[in-house]
Amino acid sequence: MKTMTKRLGSLLLALTVCMTMIVGISKPVKAEEIKISVDGFEITFYDDGGGYGSLWVTKYTGTATVVTLPTEVQYNGKTYQGPGFIASDTFNGNKTVQKVIVPKGYEGIAENAFYECPNLTEVVIGGTGNDDPFYFSSRAFVNCSNLKTIRTSVTKLSDTTNPNYGLGTNTSGIVYAGVTAYVIQGSDMDTYFKTVNEKSFGSKIKIVYENDPAKEANISSSGKSSGSSGSKGDTIASKEKTITSLNSEADLKESLYSGLQLNGKKVTKNSVKLSWKKISGAKNYVVFGNACGKRNKYMKLTTVTGTSVNIKAIGKNKIKKGTYYKFIVVAVDQNGKVISTSKTVHAATKGGKVGNAKKVSLKKKKASIAVKKTFKIKAKEVAASKKLKVKKHRKTAFESTNVKVATVNAKGVITGKRKGSCEIYVYAQNGVCAKIKVTVK
Repeated sequence: MKTMTKRLGSLLLALTVCMTMIVGISKPVKAEEIKISVDGFEITFYDDGGGYGSLWVTKYTGTATVVTLPTEVQYNGKTYQGPGFIASDTFNGNKTVQKVIVPKGYEGIAENAFYECPNLTEVVIGGTGNDDPFYFSSRAFVNCSNLKTIRTSVTKLSDTTNPNYGLGTNTSGIVYAGVTAYVIQGSDMDTYFKTVNEKSFGSKIKIVYENDPAKEANISSSGKSSGSSGSKGDTIASKEKTITSLNSEADLKESLYSGLQLNGKKVTKNSVKLSWKKISGAKNYVVFGNACGKRNKYMKLTTVTGTSVNIKAIGKNKIKKGTYYKFIVVAVDQNGKVISTSKTVHAATKGGKVGNAKKVSLKKKKASIAVKKTFKIKAKEVAASKKLKVKKHRKTAFESTNVKVATVNAKGVITGKRKGSCEIYVYAQNGVCAKIKVTVK
């Protein structure tokens, strides 16, 4: 019965969408409306009463370069799933996103959803996962001038004759140079791209056949975009238990620098001011810390709603001058679930013989390499004062914003994985950082 209910719900929703393609994809109205923000997405879920319905992504405000659309939402301790849809103008004009993964189970992309995204280079679309056609409204990807790679396992389309979907074309349906589409031979997407080529003057889309071109989109749960971390379902209670029991100063395995970008560069003799980036969907930020040293276990210091806090005491002990302190910040959503966990920051207070880095200096801020080739980052931490010694609790660290384009090891050696672009964060132990832009050709 449950399976039948899901199928009927999906069928009715598909019919509703089909009847309104001229004016854009419409939303069902006879269902409970649940709104939630997470990972930079604003999502509306229409629950049919059984935890199944339709999931509409209506806006993206995050800063990730690689974005995976969610396939489920968690609300009041429950998980809701259903076919996904990308609403009109969700990414319109976005200048940050370079790659988008639309997971298997999505059934439609509305008008202007990705209109004029100048840095979008790759799109992966998994398809509906059933016999329903995939719905593209007009101008969905129009004027994405750098969109060169399209991977899709979609087999059925609502319309194969309209070049205004914009996959690799401008507003006139003219193909940009260097576009490659990976599709299933004989599918509606195959027909669509051939139609686009017939109508385009000059450049043509190169069509490559694969059995499962968008296998990267075959996921069963919400993908995490760059800038988020934390195990699925991890609560702040369990995270607190993990952090306060640590007997090491090493970073937590699931932590990221690129999310919160925590830093402790502002210090006095008796305080450390921590600051971080706002995480979309976060209701609170929980701060943990203690004096550096393996014997000094982390303590929960405070919970705040803003993006900075001035730490003047650890428990009952006031912050001391000339002393190193360690901190971790965790972003938590309205349901008490962890969204992002920072890297550990080590910061020294003033008034002693030790100090901090003022900045990270890079010899080169851009690098261009070929696939499988390497490039060594030359970075130097510049001390805030030459009179003070910077005691290293952690070496200069590195993090890639897209490991599928380029990876970076602990020594700063970048390896090109596949064509595209990304950034590498180079950060000191107190959180000050620099970025290098990497292009893999």
